[in-house]
Amino acid sequence: LMKMRKAINEPRPNKGWIKAIRTALEMTSAQLAQRLSVDQSRVIKLEQAEMSDAITLKSLRKVASALDCELVYVL
Repeated sequence: LMKMRKAINEPRPNKGWIKAIRTALEMTSAQLAQRLSVDQSRVIKLEQAEMSDAITLKSLRKVASALDCELVYVL
């Protein structure tokens, strides 16, 4: 867990982790929607839900997988 301490103190990007990672990958919301098998509007709602702390772990895990990431949940 000591290795996680630095990551824990990292602030969330201004537009959220989902959007930050998606844009870093040069992936559009439409492309992420296709990977998730949802409408593009759903991706926007997921990004907004993350920013308002309303996203579920289940949804976050699915999005992470679609971004070729692994969700790590730490208390």
